[in-house]
Amino acid sequence: MPGQRPSLDDVADRLAIDDLMDAYSVALDTKDWDTLRTLFVDGAIVDYTEEGGVRGSIDEAIGWFRQAMDAFTASQHFVTNRRVRVTGDTATGSAYIFSPLGAPNGNGGLALVFAGGTYDDTFQRTPDGWRFASRTIHATWFHVGLQGGAAPPKTS
Repeated sequence: MPGQRPSLDDVADRLAIDDLMDAYSVALDTKDWDTLRTLFVDGAIVDYTEEGGVRGSIDEAIGWFRQAMDAFTASQHFVTNRRVRVTGDTATGSAYIFSPLGAPNGNGGLALVFAGGTYDDTFQRTPDGWRFASRTIHATWFHVGLQGGAAPPKTS
């Protein structure tokens, strides 16, 4: 409950789950699909249907992420306003997502896309730490077509 003093175990679990959420965002932004795969338990379900994506396994989601993110050379996923409830070896959570993305516009700049929404998650404690058992995105808004500054240099 908000405002109550958590136990040390509660704090440790929350920090581990926060690290998991951050690792997910970094893996998406760096297109590190191998690391992304390790953040989920076997049989986990990822649901991106509200963003035109898939509902399925992490491997099916990665297939869609590869295609959807291919054009973007700039990507930052910010996950905030996290609410996590731990019950033993499982947990549920929700968080806001804000994601600015940029694709080269052909004029040295970026065509920008901004998206916002929420994640609904379930987590499972494993011998290797907390992992996603499910992740669902709820798209709230998009803004497409703004022009931005210089595109970042391409990396191989």
